[in-house]
Amino acid sequence: MALTKEQKELKALAKAEKEEAMRLRAIEDDKLILKAQEKKNELKIERLKNILEDMEDNQIIIPEYQRNSVWSKPMKSKLIESILLGYFVPGLIFAYNEVGTIDIVDGRTRLLSIKSFVDGEFALSKMTKLESLNGKKFCNLKPEYQRIIKNFEIQVAIVKPSDVDEIRDLFVRLNCNSVKLKPQEISNAKYMGNVVRLTKELSNDDFIKEIIPIKKDISRQQFVSRLLSFMYYGEMIGKNVQESISTFYYEAANCSEIDLEEMRDNFISLLQIIKDMNCEDLYSTINNNSQSFVRTSFEEYTFSSIFALVMKLDDVVLTNREEIRNAIISIRNNENSIFETSYRDHTTDKTCFKAATSELISTSESYISKVA
Repeated sequence: MALTKEQKELKALAKAEKEEAMRLRAIEDDKLILKAQEKKNELKIERLKNILEDMEDNQIIIPEYQRNSVWSKPMKSKLIESILLGYFVPGLIFAYNEVGTIDIVDGRTRLLSIKSFVDGEFALSKMTKLESLNGKKFCNLKPEYQRIIKNFEIQVAIVKPSDVDEIRDLFVRLNCNSVKLKPQEISNAKYMGNVVRLTKELSNDDFIKEIIPIKKDISRQQFVSRLLSFMYYGEMIGKNVQESISTFYYEAANCSEIDLEEMRDNFISLLQIIKDMNCEDLYSTINNNSQSFVRTSFEEYTFSSIFALVMKLDDVVLTNREEIRNAIISIRNNENSIFETSYRDHTTDKTCFKAATSELISTSESYISKVA
């Protein structure tokens, strides 16, 4: 069907507007590229011992957005073996930050692997070329081998970004084609700040590791963040777990130190109550080999429901621990309960969680009323 004269004019106008927008965008891109050329990034060769000393003195630091180490001891040993054999080791990328120190943008895992070996934290293992060194720690190596490691020269690029956002952008770009970043790692990079720092500190606390024995640090931080967001809002929000966490990070970013300290104390108090209730066997299936959560959504939702119960009933829990434990047992023993049907059907969505939590709270209140 042929276009009318008016339709042709509108189409031509839209095309002209698009071309003009592209022309203006090209001008802005030219400015951005020209400005980038003014930066004088440094490229130099540095000995490992100098880098390790600067890390020890906090002159070179690991920024909050950096991912957790994902290397096993054999992988770390391969790196040490490469150094001893004089193989090429990929360079490091640092960036000056706003406080005058230097951030590790790329190479964190390599540096921490070397540092942990030099600090005697692990022994070499599964090396295929230097097999006689397997089982040895740094202090057990010949002095000349120790010097080879410390004097090993590595290429270092130090970039001078315009702002913090540019550093984060560089970090994401460098990692987008390597081991995929986990959602929690992306949130750490995107939001940073005191709230993210609080979730990291709590997830690495020995007491919390005991209550929430999730093996991987980043997974445990995600679960802690999930519970904190639930505590912050009083309910589960968002379409999924990560959306709930991201909203919490964003809206709680401006919390004062006093508010964060209160949040920390309340969180630990709630977990202490759960520990005192002695109901670990009711919310988690323990893997006999790793003694950690079998990573299923059901178990995390079940723990979250008990966490919600303690948060809801508050002081009542302290004086009715046995009744509440019996209430949980009765639910777990009832094959028609929401908990058990969820377990069978692996249904752990937001609606199911709310229903399971309501079931737990109402059943607990019923058991408590019987002894009142």
